[in-house]
Amino acid sequence: MRSKKGIILVSCMTTIFLLAGIVAVTASDSIKLEVNGHMIQTDVPPQIINNRMMVPVRSISEVLGAKVNWNKEGNKVEVDMTDVDSPQEEDKSLQRQVELLRNWIAPVSANKAVETWAEAVKQRNGAVQYAMFAPDVQEQTREQLKRFNWVTGVSSPWVERYEINEQKVSDEDAVKYEVIFHMTTSTGSAGTAHASLTVSKGDGGWLITDLLNDGSSNIPGVNDKAGDGSTDSTTGEVLEHPQAVQMINDKIGWAWESEPLKVVKTIDGGQHWKEVPLTGLDDESTASISQPAFEFLDADHGWISWTNDKEMVIAYTADGGQHWSQTSIPGYNMAVDFTFLNDQEGWLLTVGDAAMMKSEKRVFRTIDGGETWELLSSNTDYLESDEATRNALSLTGTANGIIFSDAEHGWVSLDNPVSDELLFYQTVDGGKSWSPVELNVPEEVEGEEFITSFSVPQFFGSQKKEGIVIARFAYRDEQSTVAFRTTNGGESWDGELLPAEVNVENVSDMTFAARDRGWAIVDDGLYRTRDGLEWKKVSTNKTFNETLKINSVLKQIVFVDSMEGWILAASEDLEDEVLLKTEDGGETWKQAPIKG
Repeated sequence: MRSKKGIILVSCMTTIFLLAGIVAVTASDSIKLEVNGHMIQTDVPPQIINNRMMVPVRSISEVLGAKVNWNKEGNKVEVDMTDVDSPQEEDKSLQRQVELLRNWIAPVSANKAVETWAEAVKQRNGAVQYAMFAPDVQEQTREQLKRFNWVTGVSSPWVERYEINEQKVSDEDAVKYEVIFHMTTSTGSAGTAHASLTVSKGDGGWLITDLLNDGSSNIPGVNDKAGDGSTDSTTGEVLEHPQAVQMINDKIGWAWESEPLKVVKTIDGGQHWKEVPLTGLDDESTASISQPAFEFLDADHGWISWTNDKEMVIAYTADGGQHWSQTSIPGYNMAVDFTFLNDQEGWLLTVGDAAMMKSEKRVFRTIDGGETWELLSSNTDYLESDEATRNALSLTGTANGIIFSDAEHGWVSLDNPVSDELLFYQTVDGGKSWSPVELNVPEEVEGEEFITSFSVPQFFGSQKKEGIVIARFAYRDEQSTVAFRTTNGGESWDGELLPAEVNVENVSDMTFAARDRGWAIVDDGLYRTRDGLEWKKVSTNKTFNETLKINSVLKQIVFVDSMEGWILAASEDLEDEVLLKTEDGGETWKQAPIKG
């Protein structure tokens, strides 16, 4: 029930007043009136009279919920604020509503209380969440929930399901829980959000007396370490020197740096990044990692590999980086590249001892998510069985990467700096044996003694029938760039010499979002093709042009679709890095620092 607070009488017909929350904004030709952040229009404009700001009483009072009446007999303006609640009365009304809601829900146990709260998070119902909080937690979350208008979370990603794990019974009247929310988007899994909470029994029944979340916007609460060792980074740089960024889709992405090893993740398209705890990994070993290999499949599954004096270490996570396990392969192997078909089956390409432009190359496979690895192929005497090393990768050349389109068909790309042998290999038996790919090389480059470099192939579509690999042919002072395309899953590859605009030595990098949609960064700017044939220079904005002038070392360009792309560049001394993002196919770019 609202209480009457009386009537304010303003004497004199022309008197006006100022209230808290009212701002007069002076422009060159008029004075605008702003009430609680909203511009309002008035019949009589605000004026400055005798160095005082005068504003119409009716316009302001009515916006604030008061009633205004002109009392002609008394020659006065009456401002009636009877129906305007004070903040204190609003809080009393809110608390009464909460008590009624809580009494209706009436959790009879700690489990019932946390289940009710978790379901409310899933349904984005802030009122029910608030009703499950003890007074102290209500105090901490009230303003946050008001800002959300009592609708929590975001439209994407959303909570698909949740798990409730009872961690510890402190005593008969208090129970600790960890709740794991599995997030999803229209394109698939978006990882997990975590909350740690304590449910206690008091006079009002079972209520949540302590709530720590992991920084997820889906969970109102105390934004802290959530009991998992993660860092709440709401401001400032999360990564100082990012080595690479891997965007899974337009929402989910990972980035990292080394020495010491640091991994971060975004689930909102790079607006916010959160440091991923390396729980389960040895701090001493991760402090000195200099050349790790990374692969992230989705928001939950990732793999990292590095080499020390004794072995190659492989770390893996299946819960978005909250916890890590590790295994190792004895001997000297350095990871070059991972590729995974799903969260269980993947391959790892490594190199060993190298001399005279030759190096040991091995292919390993896992079918249990990275816990164990089987050596499939080796071009050395590393294996005892001669059968297993038959048709291995060439000793010549530098390994660039590996990719599989299904459980049987895979490719490995190599650079060949010493001869004209084309070092692009394929397997049709899951990686046990490898053979050179037969390529239809354009006539313009056939017959010359070139040295070559192959990119890692990209495949597109759910069936992965369409693909592209870029090869650079160098002969003396000449260089040619050829795009080899397949439409039959790699059974045949047809080469086409790229046009002069992107067929030059100063092409820094090239990427494709589809077989015929690509981008290339050249010394004079960004080029784009929309049909795979014609390349046109993109009219980029000032941010792009000025940023790449200062940060001229291109580390990475990637597009997740035909519109959204990312560029990671560094200064010539590699002391400063900058990340750029576009959402219109490359015309407009903005800096996207990796911040919390």
